[in-house]
Amino acid sequence: PAGRGSYSDALHQSFLAKPVRHWLDRLLVARQWDPALAAHRGELSSESDSNSDSNSDSGSADDADQRRFIDAFRQRHPDRRDAYTCWCSRTGARQTNYGNRIDYVLVSHSLADQLLDCDIQPEVSGSDHCPVLAVLSDGYPLSAPPDQPLPSLAAARLPEFAARQRRISDFLAPWRGAQQAPMPPAKQEPPPASLKKRKQPQQQPQPAAKRRQASLSSFFAKPTPTPEVAAPAADSSVEKAAAESDSNGSVSASSASSTAASSSQQWRQLLTGPEKPPLCRGHGEACLLRTVKKDGPNRGRRFWVCPRPEGSAKNAEARCDTFLWVAKR
Repeated sequence: PAGRGSYSDALHQSFLAKPVRHWLDRLLVARQWDPALAAHRGELSSESDSNSDSNSDSGSADDADQRRFIDAFRQRHPDRRDAYTCWCSRTGARQTNYGNRIDYVLVSHSLADQLLDCDIQPEVSGSDHCPVLAVLSDGYPLSAPPDQPLPSLAAARLPEFAARQRRISDFLAPWRGAQQAPMPPAKQEPPPASLKKRKQPQQQPQPAAKRRQASLSSFFAKPTPTPEVAAPAADSSVEKAAAESDSNGSVSASSASSTAASSSQQWRQLLTGPEKPPLCRGHGEACLLRTVKKDGPNRGRRFWVCPRPEGSAKNAEARCDTFLWVAKR
């Protein structure tokens, strides 16, 4: 497996290569672009973006930004670090605050002027996501003027949301629908006599025959043919042992303990138990056993990892880079 540093670099390159990241990044005004994503696109400044917009829309950089949205959280908290809204619950990443910020409140320029606050609430549990709260001023009208056209990227313009996109005011206004009385339950007619199942007579359960528990060695011994009429050898030996026991008294305690010790040793040889987990290199704690579930040549293979939750490479309390394949038997 790759080292922790190279693995993080691979994840970063995979993040930069996803087209959806660049699409979402370019929905925002140029000042809120991710520097790494902008560098990957070759757009290090707003001038390069203004040139591309001027060719198509004949507008300036300010005109292009007016058609974009504003990230409300970054508008209020531009310098906050480690602000995430989603964590992997499978790896326990929320304990070390190692996640992603993929829940946004995007506002237009006119709505951004009425923005009082916007913050995430990581202390609210119950999901692998946390809520994002935005506070607007009371005097802002929730409905746009009728002569103002919708933005070109509004969801109402998408074909899949045509005639189904709701306004924000619909969620804040009281519901005016008439309360409908519950429908009375429909009468269920009894089935005809021909469809009724005949009542089967209940059969009394037969008592199970008592069976004597066999010893472990009897499963590995070769079976010996016995005559049809003659009694089994095991039964005769048991009767003989019982007769000798009656004549000589009870079996000695030492003989019974040696028999129990021999049986216990046979079971230990047959059932070895789970393998003892190795200790992780970073914390000296017992590793956890995991199984590869992704499709590929290693699907189904088991491996050992550090038991601590996933976290940043700079966090000493997070999971270390211990990774050990389980030897194939």
